[in-house]
Amino acid sequence: MVVNRDSFFLSHRLPLARGARDAGMDVVVVAGDSGAAGAVRDEGLEFVPLPVTRGALNPLSEARTFMFLLHLYRRLRPALVHHSTVQPVIYGSLAARLGCRRAAVVNTISGLGYVFTSDHFTARALRPVLNTMWRLALNHPRSRTIFQNSDDRADFVRNGLVRHAATVLIRGSGVDCAAFPLAPEPEGVPVVVLPGRMLGDKGVGRGGARGPFRTGRRPRQGEPRSHRRIATRRVVARGRGRVVGA
Repeated sequence: MVVNRDSFFLSHRLPLARGARDAGMDVVVVAGDSGAAGAVRDEGLEFVPLPVTRGALNPLSEARTFMFLLHLYRRLRPALVHHSTVQPVIYGSLAARLGCRRAAVVNTISGLGYVFTSDHFTARALRPVLNTMWRLALNHPRSRTIFQNSDDRADFVRNGLVRHAATVLIRGSGVDCAAFPLAPEPEGVPVVVLPGRMLGDKGVGRGGARGPFRTGRRPRQGEPRSHRRIATRRVVARGRGRVVGA
């Protein structure tokens, strides 16, 4: 199972890995190491740190990620590979074509990402290049691509990036209702919570939110269109919110 960060694996893919492990599979987790590798290993799963840089436009860094996965697949010879997030999906699928041609490949696309959703010049310039890479990655003859909403799937099929017959629609990563039970709405002024990154594309800093507004994470350097510390302070200074968490 290949994702861009170990924290993303724990929050989105851990139940899937547990199910595969309990079914008798040898599960290897390949992810960028942000300090949560120990928690992955505590689940009885092998962890391999992935050299990956998020938000960077460095061809050498991207080539390093691809070559790492190519060599890893040639060594492990997996029967099944599951990629999540953009870089693992693209580079992992291409590496699987070359390094383990008999492996079945499952790609999960949970969003289109900065290049598709932004009108910035850099995003528009990169779009044709990324489209070509998507076509090569998603048309692996032994692959299926999971989309989490019908609009994304329709966009990819319409643009010729993937065959409709090779796609599956699963509406979201799921919620553990035992961990998050339904509760009555509390009294008083509602608190709006954005449990996500400080990205303009996610609506941070736009109109509409008043009163208590809390975000789950401060901006991270290296992410396109991220609200840096000064922008975060501006939102807070206007009485529109405060940051909670790291």
